[in-house]
Amino acid sequence: MESNSIQFSIVIPSYNRLEYLKLLIPKLEALNFTNWEAIIVDDGSFDGTYDFFLNWSNQNIVYLRQVNKERGAARNTGLQIAKGDYITFLDSDDYLLPNSLIVASDIIDKNPGIPLFHLGFEMRNREGDLLIAADVLPTLLNNTLIEKNAIACLGVFIKKDVAICHPFDESRELSGTEDYELWTRLAAIYPFLHFNKTIAVLVQHESRSMLDKDINKTIKRINKFIELVLADPVRVKYIGRNLNNFIAHRFSYISLHAAINNKNKIALNYLIKSLLKSPILLFRIRLYIILKKIIFN
Repeated sequence: MESNSIQFSIVIPSYNRLEYLKLLIPKLEALNFTNWEAIIVDDGSFDGTYDFFLNWSNQNIVYLRQVNKERGAARNTGLQIAKGDYITFLDSDDYLLPNSLIVASDIIDKNPGIPLFHLGFEMRNREGDLLIAADVLPTLLNNTLIEKNAIACLGVFIKKDVAICHPFDESRELSGTEDYELWTRLAAIYPFLHFNKTIAVLVQHESRSMLDKDINKTIKRINKFIELVLADPVRVKYIGRNLNNFIAHRFSYISLHAAINNKNKIALNYLIKSLLKSPILLFRIRLYIILKKIIFN
């Protein structure tokens, strides 16, 4: 395939997810689009992934292996060799629907030079049952992203030159929030457009990395995220007068995860921090969910 014929590069980091890669590959091959490549970046797996791809010959699907550096670094590795005009990122346990790239290509045709955009995804279990339909989001996501990460890697399409200039942060401490950190960096510079079309599926299962119950890791990555934002004058300007609210939402996120994991003292501590930063959170439903979990744990 000639490099200039590739419109989309799908970058897929993977760490000990061979069973999901085996399910994903047929779904990639079923895409109703021709001008794409997938780059699987094996982030130091030891589950047989390397052996499986040892004699790999599919010209549309490239396999790379690196020492373990976490998913942000793995995505950046794939980005460096990507040939597509636009980059999209997919976790190994999720997948694109057959018409996904046709929909994305049509949006690009209608919006020439669009720097980045997002399309919807739904959540299903491993059996394929629908758990949550795609969120209906505003056309412009910039303000939404100040309050919460309403999107995931799947469904985000970034022009390659933009992606090269704005790679994922590779801090291990940030792992799990590296996508949100990037979205806020991009939203501080570009219009972050959303189109309410469902093109991908997030597969919910117990081993998803975001279900990590280590509250200390959660605290470290959220505090690292806040640190990076506060050190970036472009983002501080973008967030503007909502900066205290932004930090308060991050603290309440920690509080909620602590409460879910029966760490009531930590939950209460971060809930108080959140309210001190922004008393407006008294009127948000998350506060009452946290209090309910603390009281009835």
